[in-house]
Amino acid sequence: MPVLIAQTTLLEAQDQTPAKQKVYKFRSLDYPGANNSYAYDFNGKTAVGRFIEPNVSEAFYVSGTSYHALSVPGATSSEIDGINASGEMVGSFTDSDRQTHGFLYNGKTFLTLDFPGAGSTIAWDINDSGLIVGSYDDSDAITHGFLYKKGSFTALNAPAAIFTYATGINSTGEIVGFYADSGGAEHGFLQHNGAYSSFDFPSAAYTFALGINDAGAIVGGWGDSGGSVIHGFISSGGVYTQVDVPEAGNTEWYRIKNNGTLVGFVQDSLGEGHGIIGH
Repeated sequence: MPVLIAQTTLLEAQDQTPAKQKVYKFRSLDYPGANNSYAYDFNGKTAVGRFIEPNVSEAFYVSGTSYHALSVPGATSSEIDGINASGEMVGSFTDSDRQTHGFLYNGKTFLTLDFPGAGSTIAWDINDSGLIVGSYDDSDAITHGFLYKKGSFTALNAPAAIFTYATGINSTGEIVGFYADSGGAEHGFLQHNGAYSSFDFPSAAYTFALGINDAGAIVGGWGDSGGSVIHGFISSGGVYTQVDVPEAGNTEWYRIKNNGTLVGFVQDSLGEGHGIIGH
């Protein structure tokens, strides 16, 4: 059953002073009996993610207090990464040949999503219009983002990137993700009407953007030069805000919903992972 973990005040990234004294209350999503649980998205009724227990890594969804494993046909491991308002789910699974495929599940049937010619494909997010973003590895094992629309794939590559991940899409079609430049440094990006803009959390060694809502607020994670701890963040209107769950070893936010709800993952002091929702 989800439990209240803590509450915290959001801080301005620039000077670490309180920002509007915004307070979040967090509750965990832990699949029963699992060693680690990850929450990737929430549509207001159903949360989705994956759980890990000895020798098992499997997709799950939870409605209220009822947890369900999702049995993806042909999968040896799986995860659900996104869900829209209609309950359509996207994610990925690995088959017995160790090939990774994306999938779309509408509650009744599964559609396998494979970028043409790709060695692996992952579907990361789906918006309310059914547009899907994700990533794929080409024959040279280089990762690219993609947009899937009405049965057609379009590759997405940030300018001068050595790899690109497209991880989130909102109802207006704005896409976020992250990429590595020629020196290997990772940056977040926003793609709007085909134009890319790069951004970094202030003073971060690396930044990865994972989700965007309809107001343009972006969430993800960032790391300092030490690289040992990942912090969560929100970027909205040009203002960066650090959002960490108190006493967590790492905090990552995968989605920010239109009402401000955060969905993500934390690692506790014992190294165990928990899905998390912040209101």
